[in-house]
Amino acid sequence: MNLKNFNQLGLLALLMLLSPAVAKTQSICPDPEKPCGSFKSYELSFRIPPGNKARAEDRSAAFYAIILKSAAPCSIADDQRKAAQADFPRNKVFISRFECEDEDNISYTTIDDRRYSILAVYAGSTRRQAENFLSRVRTTGRYADAYIRRMTVVRVHP
Repeated sequence: MNLKNFNQLGLLALLMLLSPAVAKTQSICPDPEKPCGSFKSYELSFRIPPGNKARAEDRSAAFYAIILKSAAPCSIADDQRKAAQADFPRNKVFISRFECEDEDNISYTTIDDRRYSILAVYAGSTRRQAENFLSRVRTTGRYADAYIRRMTVVRVHP
């Protein structure tokens, strides 16, 4: 085996070892019927890497959401999320409630949790998917002010 083939095989082996870990650590679980991990019903779940290493937070892969409603922090009730979930049974509807209660340690980037809570629905991993989903949201006639937002889920460790 020459050095070039060895380097290619070594790189391929390294990528095979790392790829599953990277993919599983950050992937969103957008199906409301198949959440992953120990997330609350009103949170958008994602795969968190196994391990005992201390870390301040875990972050999901970036994704697009449709913001259905913004309100004062901690003011959106889970009943509102459930009603919206009925409109979009295949896409997880979630609420931001960071630090509303002791165990609320999930936040969403690009949202100022000190000023707003959001009611949102997962819209895909690409801008095109989000734009198509926004069109669908608007056809319901219930979310006139809906808009697209790119974000990640952040789980802060206490």
